[in-house]
Amino acid sequence: MGQLKGIGKTSRLKLGKVLYACRGIIKAKDVSQTLRVSEKKAVILLQSWEKNGWLHRIRNGIYLPIALESDSANGSIEDPFTVANELFAPCYIGGWSAVEYWSLTDQIFQTVVVVTEKHFNSRIQKISNVNFLLKMVKPNSLFGYEVEWMNGVKILISDPSKTMIDLFDDPLLGGGMVTVRDFFEKYLRSEHYDEKKLIDYALRFGNRTIFKRMGFLVEQINSNLNHLIEACRLNISKGYSQFDPSCKGTKIVTRWKLRVPS
Repeated sequence: MGQLKGIGKTSRLKLGKVLYACRGIIKAKDVSQTLRVSEKKAVILLQSWEKNGWLHRIRNGIYLPIALESDSANGSIEDPFTVANELFAPCYIGGWSAVEYWSLTDQIFQTVVVVTEKHFNSRIQKISNVNFLLKMVKPNSLFGYEVEWMNGVKILISDPSKTMIDLFDDPLLGGGMVTVRDFFEKYLRSEHYDEKKLIDYALRFGNRTIFKRMGFLVEQINSNLNHLIEACRLNISKGYSQFDPSCKGTKIVTRWKLRVPS
């Protein structure tokens, strides 16, 4: 891709109609429906607009408009949740991205976490100027989300309780257990705290290590949550698990069957 180039009046009017109708991601079928042309003709138009620097191809057959104020054809993604929904569906936004969305942290994360049924060779997918961290799961793991509408597009985001359970299952989605602990502490003190959901989601997940990590942290943060602590204690497995998979634990916590970094 090179510098932005001019286009004829007819082509400009067509592009204007497409941009107004799509408001974001553009595909051949969208152009075909908007301009009432064949998909073959739509593909030719998209390729022409990309060649002249008015669109940016992020995947085969998927384009984004170049901002009018840009002086080059190197596009940038302004709405990564919408792009994630297009590229990785069935999926939902999760991990630290959901934590940030639900205002359970003041941190700003540049990489977007996506929990998806699709499978890719790499967990990190770089699309234009945005990195996506993928958690690839089985279909029965796609639950516990809320529907949010963004620019007319339906986006699924893990609800606050499911977000916490996902983090206990895979702490990497939160940057490790040090930051997960901070997120969880804010969650427990927020309006989002829902004991029943935490227990139900953890049981449905089927990973007993979730109860170990959660119970251990609840006792540290708020030992008055006796019912939640007891529910966690009754559902742990006999074997020992790593509290933080990214940091080998050397301290044994017998009560929670955990190996915790000293």
